[in-house]
Amino acid sequence: MLWGVDFQGQMAEGRDIALKDRVIVVGGGNMAVDVALTARRCGAREVTMVCLESREEMPAHEWEIAGALEEGVQLMPSWGPRKVLNDNGRVTGLAVIQCTSVFDENGNFAPAFCDTSDTVAGDQIIMAIGQASDLSFLPDGGPVLVNHGLIVVNDKSLETGMPGVYAGGDVVKVPGSIIHAIAAGRLAASSIDQSLGGDGEIGDVLFERAEPNQHIGREEGFAFKTREKVPELSVNERIRGFREVALGYDEDQAMREAKRCLQCDLRLFMECNPSPPEKLLAFNEENLSQVPEAEGVFQLYDEDHNILSIKGTANMQRDLLQQMEDGTTSAWFDFEEDKMYSKRESELMQQYLQEHGEMPGGSDSDMDDLF
Repeated sequence: MLWGVDFQGQMAEGRDIALKDRVIVVGGGNMAVDVALTARRCGAREVTMVCLESREEMPAHEWEIAGALEEGVQLMPSWGPRKVLNDNGRVTGLAVIQCTSVFDENGNFAPAFCDTSDTVAGDQIIMAIGQASDLSFLPDGGPVLVNHGLIVVNDKSLETGMPGVYAGGDVVKVPGSIIHAIAAGRLAASSIDQSLGGDGEIGDVLFERAEPNQHIGREEGFAFKTREKVPELSVNERIRGFREVALGYDEDQAMREAKRCLQCDLRLFMECNPSPPEKLLAFNEENLSQVPEAEGVFQLYDEDHNILSIKGTANMQRDLLQQMEDGTTSAWFDFEEDKMYSKRESELMQQYLQEHGEMPGGSDSDMDDLF
């Protein structure tokens, strides 16, 4: 029996590991997928992954699982290992029992099983479960504390209980992807820089971006273009070695994919969008003639857009023309059709009074008492 991390490490070092024809990988995470794919590339004819989790619960990335299936790896989700089967010391398979749930109602790891059992034929078993950091070098009760197999750190700086000692990656949090470890390394480096008197700025400018051309142009139907598929090695080519599977776009594909851009950084170089145009109309005969002879409410404004009056009426055009004939000083107006114009007039009056504390136009009116 082999362990997943050890198996991967030995393969990376180029050691000669004799793999059998039928390999069983126990585990459902990304490491288990990596082990399964490595086994296929190293000559295993059949590779089966057995894991406690259901297909939907498997912790491996979906695209990793899809790649494994393409390469012929067989999945047995919702099964737990029960016993290694052997014949005179030679592995012949794995007895498994069906797992009904992996976690309890509180989210704690507490696998539950039913009476259903089965066997998986195989010549070799690789265990890719239960990864943990080896923290045996840390003494109990020392300044670097350990809780549930993880080093305790300050979340904001990643400093441990020992001043000047920092930790990150899988020894601090449950295993994630490599980018999480890289992010932790950068956070620790920034914290160390600050502790040494720096400003914590560790970013290097690797590329000076020029000012973009603010002419975007037009690409018809860009929002409906389908994503360009990244070319990949065929399955037969993949399992023959460890070449990169994703080959990358050629120039034409890269251009087509770039033209699908839905969120462009160019907006960061543009000034704020202007406010929408106001609905105010110039108070003149041409605009007044467009007002319907209907119930509603209108508002009159001065040159500076201050409200002069609010009035509900049974005929907006008639009363607005009357205002013009009476020689109003209004420069702008707006209007709303409303069968309940008196109610709308009251609402607008109350809104104005709440904002300004007086009637429109600044006059002292007996109507103030009504609002």
